[in-house]
Amino acid sequence: MLRRDTLPAAVARALPADVTLRPYQWEGVTWCDFLRRTGTNGVLADEMGLGKTLQALLACAICRAHSGDTAAPALVICPPTLVHHWQAEATRFLGAFFSHILVYAGIPAKRKQLATQFAAQALVVTSYPVVQRDWSTLSQSRWSYLILDEAHLLRNPNSAVAGAVRALHSDHRLALTGTPIQNTVAEVWAIFDLVMPGYLGERSDFKSSYVTPTRAVLESGGRVGGVGEVLEGMRVLDRLHRQVLPFVLRREKAQVLADLPPKIITDMACEMPPRQRQAYEQLCRAMRQGGAAAEQGDKREVFEWLTLQQLACVHPALVLNKTQPATGADAKTVAPAASMPLGDSCKLLALRQLLWDCGIGLQDCSDGSDADAEGVQQQLQRKCLVFAQHKAALDAAEQCLLRQHLPSVKYLRIDGSIGQDARAAVLERFTSDAAVSLLLLTTAVGGLGLNLTVADTVIFLEHHWNPQVDLQAMDRAHRIGQRRAVNVYRLVATGTVEERILLLQAGKLATAEKVVGKDNASLWSLDTDSVLQLFNAAIDASGAADGSSAASNDGAAAEERQLQDEYASFDAERFAVSVQHLDDS
Repeated sequence: MLRRDTLPAAVARALPADVTLRPYQWEGVTWCDFLRRTGTNGVLADEMGLGKTLQALLACAICRAHSGDTAAPALVICPPTLVHHWQAEATRFLGAFFSHILVYAGIPAKRKQLATQFAAQALVVTSYPVVQRDWSTLSQSRWSYLILDEAHLLRNPNSAVAGAVRALHSDHRLALTGTPIQNTVAEVWAIFDLVMPGYLGERSDFKSSYVTPTRAVLESGGRVGGVGEVLEGMRVLDRLHRQVLPFVLRREKAQVLADLPPKIITDMACEMPPRQRQAYEQLCRAMRQGGAAAEQGDKREVFEWLTLQQLACVHPALVLNKTQPATGADAKTVAPAASMPLGDSCKLLALRQLLWDCGIGLQDCSDGSDADAEGVQQQLQRKCLVFAQHKAALDAAEQCLLRQHLPSVKYLRIDGSIGQDARAAVLERFTSDAAVSLLLLTTAVGGLGLNLTVADTVIFLEHHWNPQVDLQAMDRAHRIGQRRAVNVYRLVATGTVEERILLLQAGKLATAEKVVGKDNASLWSLDTDSVLQLFNAAIDASGAADGSSAASNDGAAAEERQLQDEYASFDAERFAVSVQHLDDS
């Protein structure tokens, strides 16, 4: 197992003395280095907030240290909003080692000039849109390491950006994602096609062997019957799990952060009042009458109808008199506050009660005669996050609930219309101002790059079809630094499309857990022979994809024996550590 004192000397000197890696992070770095030495690649799929960036940077540094003066630069590709984050983290952790860090961005003329400097760099950081535009330039260089951050963004293998990434040449590749499967197991093939092309076979064969048989598990919501398609799908998922096991490392916070308080998820059933139920049923009838478009394959119109149904679950005024599916700005239209009685929304009534339970807005529920109401509120008040998919849902919460019925509550809001600088200012004020108790967010912007551990209550007005989007939003509060239990409340309108959404979420999570589960928390979940058989298969597939052998046959047997010994020593070391923990307890 790698540790600070077993790192290459140059890397150890560069790593600041005040940077302490947790044991699971050292294991992750060791796993990455083991992949490098075996000529294979992998997916670091640790749950969000566990430090994938630092582990990946150390893997790149170790690789460069072993390559010496002939080392090619490493290339990190990430979403545009994270480019400068990667540059800052590389400088912070290993700036003395990566003496040259280049951000490849800007206008075309600037990028053309920067491209001439690639060879002199230790680390280059760029974004997926730039790679899509400049793939021909980037493919002219050889990269020592290719880091694909937020790799789930490449889940469509037919996309232009996935094709651009495939065109790049690198000695080693590492995909980083906290959500390796968001919807179907097809996404596993898409990621592996980028890091180890050919290992999971042709896409069409994978679809018939894995995607189709596992559809029943997805649609079952994770509930396993006694016989039939679901059980067969579970067996197929188990086979895929064993196939990818050595090449996917995933640790969850509950496994490795014993000091992190729990996250408690509660589904709150909300019964629609008559006016809201009437509006929802009207939408359902209109959707059935317009079903011919869906039968003809107009999926966009179906999703537009579903958007209206979701908005109706928030407040009927958002969809009253809608006889056509929502399109464009139409889906964001909010009725005037006067036409939005609070009593017409089961969810906003439930939201008000939850806020009161958190000590938020208590003085607004008194008749003004209770002089202690404000003092009680200050004693009980906690900070709360409220998430919704659509801006219109947040508009309804503002206009119908906060402004009319909870005017004393100080709140802030972040959605797609707020720029990066303004967003940072909102976060700073929410974190530092004790008087601000509530933050409204859309899941699209609230699920990436935000640290909101100052809040300990999370409420979902709406729910995403992709469960990982909601989980990422929850984890804005439930992450390293949180000192209190995080309570998550999901408001669910009964007898509506939302119950189907949560059922699909459960199926997708069950599928993801079956393919990438607790066994993936360590490389050492398989016996040595099984692991090396899979490694050899991966190396063979990689060689076939590249049109060349990954290594010469000369000395291959001796190298395999060395790897067997090393793998066995890792296993013995972990056993000794586990025994020591038992002795200490």
